[in-house]
Amino acid sequence: MVDLDSLAEKRATALKQEVQAWRDVLWGREFQALTHSMSDGEIENLLMLCLTVVELKAVIRYAHLKNAGATESVLDVLQRAAESAGLNMRAWIESLVIH
Repeated sequence: MVDLDSLAEKRATALKQEVQAWRDVLWGREFQALTHSMSDGEIENLLMLCLTVVELKAVIRYAHLKNAGATESVLDVLQRAAESAGLNMRAWIESLVIH
């Protein structure tokens, strides 16, 4: 099982952001539901794609709307969405926040 507190601290520190804000999202019901069947590596990859808590929340919201994780991996759903928009994953995640 992935250590969510450690991941929150690592991500917040790397981005010079508030640790508690990352912890709140990672321990939140939505994130837990989304990642319950993901591997530790997949969870870490998902977090590395997001540069802010706002971006992570937007990704979680999108993934839930698309029912990601039900029949295919969350990261595959996100990658397909980015490709459909003609964007790389970072640009696509940024676009979720802008809109």
